[in-house]
Amino acid sequence: MAGITILALIWGNEADIWINMGNMSSKKEIVASDERLASLKVFQEGRIYNNINKLSPHGGNDFWESGTVNPHKVLSDLIAIFHPELLNGEMTYYKEIR
Repeated sequence: MAGITILALIWGNEADIWINMGNMSSKKEIVASDERLASLKVFQEGRIYNNINKLSPHGGNDFWESGTVNPHKVLSDLIAIFHPELLNGEMTYYKEIR
C-alpha cells in the first residue's frame, strides 16, 4: 500500500476523481491507511469511487469475476463516473465512497 499512497500523494491534488483504492469502502478507512490523504483536494472536494459494489459475504469481489466477461458493464460504470451527464442509472461494479 505504501507505493499506492506515494502516488496518491503526488497526483492527488491534480485529480477531480479518484477510483480504485483497494477494498476501502469509506473515507474513514482511507484516512486510517494514511492521514495525509485527507488533505488532498480530491478527497475533500472530488468524487471517490471504488469497484466494491458487488462483494460476497466472504469478501470476494465480483468485479474480478463477472466484470472480466462483462466489459460493457465496467465501461458503463466508468462512463457514469467520468461523464455522468451521458448516463443515468445505477452502477454495477463501482460505488461512490463517502
